[in-house]
Amino acid sequence: MRFLIAVFGMLFPQIINAAGWQLSDPGLKIYTDKLVYAVGEKIWFSAILTKATVADTAVSYRVLYLSLINSKDKSVINSSRYVIEYGCSSGSFEIPDSAGGKELILLGYTNNLTRDPSEKPFIQAISVNIPLRHVAYEQTKSQPNSTVKLHTKLLCDSLNYNRRSKVTCRLKIRDSLNNPLKGIFSFSCARDRVVPIIVDNYNDNNSLFLEDTIRTQIDNKLSGLWFPNKGVVQLFGKPVKKRQKLVYNHNGRMKIIETAANGEFELSFQEFLGNDTTIAYFSPIGNIAYNDMRIMLPHDEDRLNNLIARLPGLIMQPVLTQMPKEVVDSKFLAENSKQLKEVKILGKNLSDHRYSSLVVDTGCETMVCTNRIINCGCSNPHTPAIKGQYYYKMLSPDGRTGGMTTVKYIGCNGVTTKRSKEVRLIQLPEPYIGLDSVSISSPESFKSTTVFWSPLIVTDDNGEAEVTFYTNDLPGNFICTVRGLSTLGEFKAQTMFTVKME
Repeated sequence: MRFLIAVFGMLFPQIINAAGWQLSDPGLKIYTDKLVYAVGEKIWFSAILTKATVADTAVSYRVLYLSLINSKDKSVINSSRYVIEYGCSSGSFEIPDSAGGKELILLGYTNNLTRDPSEKPFIQAISVNIPLRHVAYEQTKSQPNSTVKLHTKLLCDSLNYNRRSKVTCRLKIRDSLNNPLKGIFSFSCARDRVVPIIVDNYNDNNSLFLEDTIRTQIDNKLSGLWFPNKGVVQLFGKPVKKRQKLVYNHNGRMKIIETAANGEFELSFQEFLGNDTTIAYFSPIGNIAYNDMRIMLPHDEDRLNNLIARLPGLIMQPVLTQMPKEVVDSKFLAENSKQLKEVKILGKNLSDHRYSSLVVDTGCETMVCTNRIINCGCSNPHTPAIKGQYYYKMLSPDGRTGGMTTVKYIGCNGVTTKRSKEVRLIQLPEPYIGLDSVSISSPESFKSTTVFWSPLIVTDDNGEAEVTFYTNDLPGNFICTVRGLSTLGEFKAQTMFTVKME
C-alpha cells in the first residue's frame, strides 16, 4: 500500500499535497465497492484528493473523516478517521446494526475543513438491506461538462464463469489522440443488485456546498481536526495547573509522557495510528487523590458531523420510481445478512434455547479455537481473539451444560483504571480478504456480494493494468467498476460477467 501511494506521488506531483496547504478545494473523491449493503458488512473505500496542489506552508492533509448519516432524523450512525498519505487513503467502514433498512449519506472530509473555506465535503448515498431509490439533493444537481476527453476500456477474459473461477480483467486509458495515460484507480467487482447503475450515475456530483454562515460555524482555530495528536488533562472540568505524568499504552508498548504546566500534551502523529485490533489508552500515574481527573482528547468531528447532518443539501430526493434490473432482491439481501450474522444465529441454535443477550469479552489472553469457541480448552489449534469479532462462549466451565452464548471481543482492558482514556485511533489501510489461490480450496462457503476490491492500482507506462481475482460461491450477474484519476482528470469504466450455478 505504501509503495502504491509513493508511486502516486511521483505520477501526480502537481496534485498531491505532501507537505503543503492551499486555499482551493482539494477535490476529495471517495470510491466505494458498491452502493447497497447488508447489516454487518463493511464499506470498502479508497479516497483521492484530485485537486490538491503543493504549497509552501507546513500544513498537510493527514486525516480523512468518514461518517454515516441518517437523513431522516439527522443522526450520525457511525464515524471514524483514516490516515492520508500523499493525497490517498483507503480502508473499511463498518455498518452497524442500527443502519438496517435505511438510506444513508456517506460523508467525508479532511482535517483541513475547519481551516480551508474552499474545501467541500464529499457525500454519497448508500442503502442498507433495501433498494437505493433516493440520493442527497446535492447529488441531483447537474455539473458542467468537462472538456477533457478520456477513453477507458475495461474487459475481462470471459463473459461467463463458474463458481471459484479465476478472472482476469484489463484496463486501458487513452486520451483523444489515443496516447496512453497514467492513472491510479480503485477496482470493485460486485453483484449487479448492489450496484444500481442508474442511481450510480448521480454519484458523479459528490460535493456538498457550504454557505458562508455554515462556514463560520465550522471554522474553529482550536479544532480537534487541526490538532488530532494533542490532548489535555483536566481536573474538575478544568485543565490541571501543574505538570502531570501519563502512561500511554499503544498495543502493549508503554511510554511515559509529561504534560506542560497547563495540562496539555502532544505525541507524534504516528503514535495515533492503528487499526481495529490495536489497543491504545492513556492513564495518569503517580499519587493521585482525585477521582475527577480526566484525560481529554480532541474529537471535533462529532461537532462537525452533527452540524453538517442538518444541512438542506442532505435532504434525500427520489431518483427513480422503478428500477427493473437494479431492484434489490430482498430475499437475497436477507440471506446475505444472515450469513454475515452467522455467529449470532449459530450461537442461538447451539444454546438449546438458553441463548442470552449479546455480551462482551475483555480478557487479555482470550484465545479462539478453529470452531470459533473462545477459551474452549480443546486440542484444536487456537489463535488470539480479534478485537471487534463475534465468537461463541460456553455458559458452563465444563461445556456440557448451559449451552452457549455469543460474545463480542472488544479487546484487552489491561491495567486501565476509571481515569483511563481509550484512544480512538486514526485507521491504517486494511486489506480486503476474498478468495485467492490458497483459500480457493477451502470448504467454507464464500457468498459476499463484493467478489473483489482493490483500493489503489497504478497503470503502467502504456496506460494499462491487469487485475486477477476469483469468483466466490455466489451466482448471478456481476459488475466490475474502476474509478480513478489520470493525468488528465477522473475516469470511470465498467464491464459485466455472469457466474453460473453448477
